[in-house]
Order: sequence, then structure tokens, then C-alpha cells
Amino acid sequence: MGSLFDFDLELFIGAGAYICGEETALINSIEGKRGEPRSKPPFTCACGLNNKPTVVNNAETISNVPWIINNGGDKYSTIGLKDSPGTKLFCVDGSVKHPGIYEEPIGTSIGELIFNAGGGMLTGTEFWFAQVGGSSGHLILQGLLDEQPQYGKDPKVSMGSGAVLVIDKNQDIKKLLLSWIRFFQRESCGKCVPCREGTFRLKAIIERLNNGNFGQNDKDDLHKLIWTLDNTTLCSLGKFSVTALQDVIKYKLLKDIL
Repeated sequence: MGSLFDFDLELFIGAGAYICGEETALINSIEGKRGEPRSKPPFTCACGLNNKPTVVNNAETISNVPWIINNGGDKYSTIGLKDSPGTKLFCVDGSVKHPGIYEEPIGTSIGELIFNAGGGMLTGTEFWFAQVGGSSGHLILQGLLDEQPQYGKDPKVSMGSGAVLVIDKNQDIKKLLLSWIRFFQRESCGKCVPCREGTFRLKAIIERLNNGNFGQNDKDDLHKLIWTLDNTTLCSLGKFSVTALQDVIKYKLLKDIL
């Protein structure tokens, strides 16, 4: 391009697993190893791909770079929130009239995403809650619709992947729980025992809950498994696998498991 700077760009096609959203698992995959997270430290900024310092970002983050170069960082910082500048691709899905992907400034509220971008609830349905940030996201009830998903250490509503799944009151919470835990049990890499065995046992308990065979022992084991997955897994996948379940208990959405 007429400059003295030259570099090679290699596109690696692979990964293909949810766990490879974790940076060290992605690096392992690029190196031809199993997509499993590494113990940290060392962190990737010191020892990453081929044991060299590595910066890991996703495609959506990188796509902002040309706009920033062309228009300047100061102008970019005026978009969105002070601590979370820029725009975000929000995937609005579920019980809405216009599901789709919408690019909105960070700071757009959950209610605006559902009722403006998403066109509001489907005819004949009533809003129950929204799950923000994908299958690992928290459940957002009516009283939190004015909150703004954002990045940061302790936001009231975490941005996550930007997915907004809208659930109406006609949905079966037991089937939703089973769908979520089946996903995490399937996507667990199996490297650490708490996640490999914990998600498997949790799935079996939720299956019994769906089949009407849920007893007191299952209730006791359920709470033990939630603590184990939340506190002892090697990476965040195990912790994320119980986020929605913890909110179901917190908000008393299913009396069977309280």
C-alpha cells in the first residue's frame, strides 16, 4: 500500500467450539491442540501463541479499528457510554415481532432493544424476562428493562455477547433450563472434573425435573452442584453454566427447586 511496513496475515479456519471463545483454548486450537483452556498465569499478553506475547480480540472489536483510524479516538469516545464507548451488535430474538441483529450505541436500554429495535412483544404474549448475553447471561425481569447493558467490572447488567433472548409467560421454564444445561454439558471441554462431571449430573437432575421425578435429594444435590460449578472450575464455562439457574432461584421463577 505504498508504505515501508509489510506483514503477513494468516486466516486460521477452525476452533468451532464454544470453549474456544476462551482465549487460551482458542490459542490451543490454532496450535493444533485440543480446544482446552490453560491455567493462568502466565497470561497471553506474556506467553500466548507459540509461547510469544499475544493479543486476543474478537472480530467485532477489530472491525472498529478502521473507523477509529479514519475518524479519531476522540470522536469514537463520544458514541455510547463514557466507560463503554462505541456501538454493539445486539441479537434480539425470542418472542418479539422483528428478531434480528441491530447495531446500537452502547447505553441503549434493554427495553429500547426489545420494544423499539425488536418491534415489541409478539401479539398475544406478555413479557416475562429477557436473557442478556447469551446462554451464560443473567435473566432480566420487568423492573430492569431501563438498565443499559455495558462492559466493566461490576455493571448492573453485563453486556456479554450482546444477545437478548425475550421470553414470554407462555414458555415452560423447565424446558428452558434443560436446553441451557444441555448446551453447557455438550460444550464442556472435559479438562476439569467439576465442569465435566458437574454439568453432566446437573443435566440428569434437570431431566428428572422435566419428567416429574424431582425429589428432595435432587434439590439438595442441585444446590451443591451450583456452588461447585460457580466456584471451582478451571475456566468460566462451568461458572456460566449455572448463571440462569441461579437467577431462576433468586427470582423464584420455579417453586420446585427452591
